[in-house]
Amino acid sequence: MFGINMHINPVIDHYDIISPGCKERINKLKSNLEKNPIPQFKSVIEWLEVDEFANLKRLIISKPKELLKIYREEIKVIFVSSECIYTDKGMVDYRESEKKIGIEGDNEPNIVEKVTNCWKYIFNYDSFVKNHSYQLAEKLDVRVCPYCNRQYTSTVIIKSDKDIGNRKERRFNIIRPEFDHYFPQERYPMFALSLYNLIPSCHVCNSNIKGKKELDIINNFHPYIDEDKNFKFIYMKNTGKNDVGTVVTSGDNVNITVARVDEEIEDESINDTYRTRNIIAMEYGDNIKAKNTCDFFYLPEIYKEHSNLADEIEDLRNDYPSERIQDMLERINRVNDFENSSSVESVSRYGTMSKKEMLQLVFGKFMVRDEDQEILGKLRNDLYKQISNEYENL
Repeated sequence: MFGINMHINPVIDHYDIISPGCKERINKLKSNLEKNPIPQFKSVIEWLEVDEFANLKRLIISKPKELLKIYREEIKVIFVSSECIYTDKGMVDYRESEKKIGIEGDNEPNIVEKVTNCWKYIFNYDSFVKNHSYQLAEKLDVRVCPYCNRQYTSTVIIKSDKDIGNRKERRFNIIRPEFDHYFPQERYPMFALSLYNLIPSCHVCNSNIKGKKELDIINNFHPYIDEDKNFKFIYMKNTGKNDVGTVVTSGDNVNITVARVDEEIEDESINDTYRTRNIIAMEYGDNIKAKNTCDFFYLPEIYKEHSNLADEIEDLRNDYPSERIQDMLERINRVNDFENSSSVESVSRYGTMSKKEMLQLVFGKFMVRDEDQEILGKLRNDLYKQISNEYENL
């Protein structure tokens, strides 16, 4: 789980880009209200227009905790007499509310549906996707999914004056990340365009796993306000009896969750992951927030599929034990004894090779400079840190 470095410019730009469309739709609603007055719509519009659209701006650029505060202490109060519309956990599904207001089976849209659609119309996510999604994704420049660190989420836009196929375009959108609504649109339609509610993420995390489920900002990680790396990947022997949810205690505040592995596997066609010598596990210490979020996205189970990396790094360690690393260092650095010899002048100028440099040559695949920019970056680094402890005495 990785934080997204939010600069001030995307915040300001996002409001400047999004607000004109919202204001235009508000004005259209006001015109319609003259013909068909709906008190709830009028209350919404009046609240958004206060102090030259100050509340509109707050909804678009406020941070997550402030958004919830606005909803609970202001928006929810607007309809204090209609608890079936606004609850402590967001707006109810209008279909769930039909029984409460006694119009089940009526084809006429009920007031809950109307109010929900009012918010959805003003904060039109489909319009954002069509007109502005690539622009925001490009500015945020989130290259790897912050939820899983397994999938690239790069934004690719071709900017050219040349003909592209049968089209002549200056800007051609190719790929971008999906935008997860941390607070689901169905419950919080007024947050549909809120910058801090739009999380660039991969399809697996956003659509396959999270969907309409809601994360809890108190108990779960939020990429814009947290950078929670206080957990780590480790590998352990694959006994064939590891089970999801197993908690292994070793000393104070250490708990490890490993994914389930079938005890007996006879089918040779089954994925090789099940036959790895080692298995990836996750160690959280007392970081419950990290554990909750990893469990939400099924990361212990998913990272089991990368257990082959644990076997690879163990193979390297076996091929290059401490004695061999030490011998290689001594052989390479022996050229320093001849630094005054012209025959080795071109070699000796590089100086003495350090243990760190030698380990980089051997384990370079597992040493990632920027974990946020490389898929499986944290996994690779954590595996290297675990294995490098065996070379401490060199």
